This record gives sequence, structure tokens and C-alpha cells, in this order.
Amino acid sequence: MEFDVLVVGASVAGCRTAELIASRGYRVAIVEEHEKIGFPSKCTGLVSWRLKELLPELPEDIIVNVVEKAKFFSPFGISFVLKSKKPVYVINRKKLDWYLFSCALEKGCKPFLSRRFIQFEKEKGIAVTTRGNIKTKLLIGADGANSTVAKVTSIEQPSKILFGLQSTIKGNFEEDCVELWFGQKIAPNFFAWVVPESYATARVGLATNKNPMYFFKRFLKNRVGK
Repeated sequence: MEFDVLVVGASVAGCRTAELIASRGYRVAIVEEHEKIGFPSKCTGLVSWRLKELLPELPEDIIVNVVEKAKFFSPFGISFVLKSKKPVYVINRKKLDWYLFSCALEKGCKPFLSRRFIQFEKEKGIAVTTRGNIKTKLLIGADGANSTVAKVTSIEQPSKILFGLQSTIKGNFEEDCVELWFGQKIAPNFFAWVVPESYATARVGLATNKNPMYFFKRFLKNRVGK
């Protein structure tokens, strides 16, 4: 079967793009290398109030918590709090991916799961995957920072990549406040974060380009004693 558009990547960007294009009457296929939508989890899940504006029918159970302020910690021991004028949502990213994937299917998109995109033969309009070829008029890459689509189509790649680590931790947290920690001894060239799901659970992580596991374990021990 030939498609008008093939979207590589069934995460938020890919599924939403596929849904919008299919709603205009085009034949759209989605290729996803993983068997399950939303796995593995791809981000911290902290989004702005615009989420509900863009997705007015969003199921309520996708929102895990609402935060109203952020506390910034400098490497010099100084901290301050900024309060948001509008709500910031902590979401269940897996459920959001599933919701958007379902919306795309409702518009007629054809899913191809457990298929990894390999190559695109532009002259023939053929996308080569690990489980057969797919003919398409247009190819869209929504397959992340290390995009295979970008590589095979000679789109410029990021010159620097940060490596992130995160874990859901039990402890005592301020339920409506995100923490952001800065410093070369905490997370070189980026920062660490604490995003509360509740007063008893938070997503704790960091991103850096230098020895991420070392700094992650160190931050966990210093912040939550684990």
C-alpha cells in the first residue's frame, strides 16, 4: 500500500503530526521501533498550561500534579523562588503518548510497530524498515535527537548531546514546587531537577555531557540520601 505521508516515531510530535495530516484526508502511516507506545519513557513530563489549550479533550488522568512555583539553587549556596502566573502540569508521559497515538488511529493512520526505519530511497519513494518496505510520497522524521531520518537525508545533526538520567524517588517534597539545581559540581553544563508527583514522590534527575551516572548518584545521595 502506498501512503501520502510516512511519519517515523510514534511519540508526542510524531503522533500529533500524523493526526493533523490525516485529518485533512491524507493517507498516513506511522513507523515505531518499539513494540509498546510510550515505552521507554522519554522525558520528565513537566509541561506548561498550554497543554490543555492545545488538547482541550485531554483526559484528566494524564495530569499527575500541578505545580505553581520553582526554586532555583545556585552553585554559590544562594536560592530563590519564582511563582508561575499560570499552572504547570506534571504529566504521565506514557499515557499522553497513548492518547495521541489513539487520536491518530481514529483519524485513519496506519501503525507499523516493532519496525525500525533504516533508509529512504528518495527517487523511488521507498522507506526501508527492518520488517519490509513502505512506499510514501513524503517522509517526516519525529525520531528524536539522534534521528535516523536526519542522518540518511543529510540533515545537520546536533554537534553536542547531553545525557540525562532520572528516577522516581520516595521522600519528603514540596508538592507544588519544582527544584532546579545548577553548578559544575552538580550537573556540568546543564542542571539537575526535582519534579514532585506528590508530597511523597518526585522525579529526580539531571542532564550533563560529563560522566552522567557519577553526577546522578552523587545528586541523589546529597538531595534525598539515596
